Amino acid sequence: MTFKKTLTLALALSAFAVAPMAHAGFYLQETVNLTTGTSNAGSTTSADLLDTKTTDINLRGTAGFTLGGRFLIGGTANIALGSGKVEGISTVVEANTNGSDFGPAVGFVQGGFHLIGSYLFLGSYTSKSKVTVLGTATTDEETKYTKPAGFQIDMGYAFQLSPALRIGPSLVYRSVKYSKQSFTNNLDATENTSDVDLLTKAKDSGLTAAITVALAF
Repeated sequence: MTFKKTLTLALALSAFAVAPMAHAGFYLQETVNLTTGTSNAGSTTSADLLDTKTTDINLRGTAGFTLGGRFLIGGTANIALGSGKVEGISTVVEANTNGSDFGPAVGFVQGGFHLIGSYLFLGSYTSKSKVTVLGTATTDEETKYTKPAGFQIDMGYAFQLSPALRIGPSLVYRSVKYSKQSFTNNLDATENTSDVDLLTKAKDSGLTAAITVALAF
């Protein structure tokens, strides 16, 4: 059974199982991961020393209704932004990424613990790169991936700060494949393509440690 079919079945069973329960509430959480840094490998042969600067932020939000005080049915929305810059005396290399994906979610939330699974089938991922030498662009390209399909598992424990507010650590595993690609060369339009089917799907996956802020009413 595929993950999509499993999640659909879980949604149906969860709704059926908790329908008789009178207590229902609203649950909202935002999981945040931010990394930033600067590095330089040094050189014994060149004065054109390259500083590498990177910044990445991942926002993974889930909202929905809790039925029976513990079963969550809702949706997930993710946003990921990344930037990198290698800067020397004569050369500058810039790389930027941005992505978003969305889909339904089911989970279990009780006390400070949460375990949430999401099926991600809407969104896109874009990668941009630009190389400038002595002020002149030699590379300026953009690749966009669309038609995603994948899943996300979010597990963590949040400590109560108030009756409604909790904060704590989480582990998030996300795996998404994209089946279409568009390419734009801003220096040579003859290379541009749009919504090309990929023979081998592009994949973006990983395990992330993050901080979760949750509101439960």
